[in-house]
Amino acid sequence: MVEYSVVNLVAGVVGLGFLGTGYVLLRREREALGLFVLSVVVGAGLLFVAATPASFDYIATFLGLEFRTHAILVVANLVLFALVTYLLYRIGRLYDRLSRLNEEVGLLKTELEDGEE
Repeated sequence: MVEYSVVNLVAGVVGLGFLGTGYVLLRREREALGLFVLSVVVGAGLLFVAATPASFDYIATFLGLEFRTHAILVVANLVLFALVTYLLYRIGRLYDRLSRLNEEVGLLKTELEDGEE
């Protein structure tokens, strides 16, 4: 019999939160497909771990690790690495858009000032 703890409940709630956030982002913005996919993957992973607490034993065996805690640490680090990489990519794209918008505003101001003279 599998024993569930408060950690499993919290993981399930957080997983549902990720799924809900992904759905809301997708409904609000058409460009948020990447965020939706990322939210679904993280949320589904959390729900899977919450529903099957012994899954990390299999993951540890598959990865050749001795303890389940090492598997949790490895998977958490990989997920965080993926999230940070994606967020840095998004920040770079937003910085490029901001630079283009600043250039366009500067050109429009120049045109407006030239038109008033």
